[in-house]
Amino acid sequence: MKPLDYISKMRRSNPEVDLHGKRVQEAIDILDVKIPEWLVAFDSAKIMYGHGTGQLKTGVVKYLRKHPSVREVLETPEGIRRGYVEILF
Repeated sequence: MKPLDYISKMRRSNPEVDLHGKRVQEAIDILDVKIPEWLVAFDSAKIMYGHGTGQLKTGVVKYLRKHPSVREVLETPEGIRRGYVEILF
């Protein structure tokens, strides 16, 4: 497989990270490592946080909205619960 074919294939299967059960700071520490890795080969990623008190979602989304490499944070409309957000680079 040629290197460009590999990168092209990777772009079609975007990465995801599961942050269920993490505290906000633990999740941010994980994203601080993951986002630079993803930027090399991906246009977007899925960040799962699950359902609960909403603190993890609030903290993660706030962090992502301020992150210089994240172009957009895609959330569902209010009232629809899906337990994850997608980000575009």
